[in-house]
Amino acid sequence: MPLVSKPREIRVQLDPNEGFPVAVLIESTRYVEEGGANVADLPPHIESLPADSPQAAAVIGEMASAATAALVTYQQEVQRLAGQLEAANARIAELEAAGAAPDAVPGE
Repeated sequence: MPLVSKPREIRVQLDPNEGFPVAVLIESTRYVEEGGANVADLPPHIESLPADSPQAAAVIGEMASAATAALVTYQQEVQRLAGQLEAANARIAELEAAGAAPDAVPGE
């Protein structure tokens, strides 16, 4: 039965006077898995890493990478929606212009 540990929260502890990182805390949820199913929950595990350690640098790098990937996805979606909004506004302008056109003279 494998023990599964998944990071749930990552906190960067700052020096209260200077504001620079002094530790990286990783809180992980843990459970025992059997046959692909969670069979037992375990208490959360908190690991403290020195801020200047290679492990802390890797964690912070992964966080920055994930945030960058999310930002790129967000920017793409904003651009897609802006294009749809522009097309919708153009169509509204067309319809308003057509509605403002004088009607044909009756009897012609």
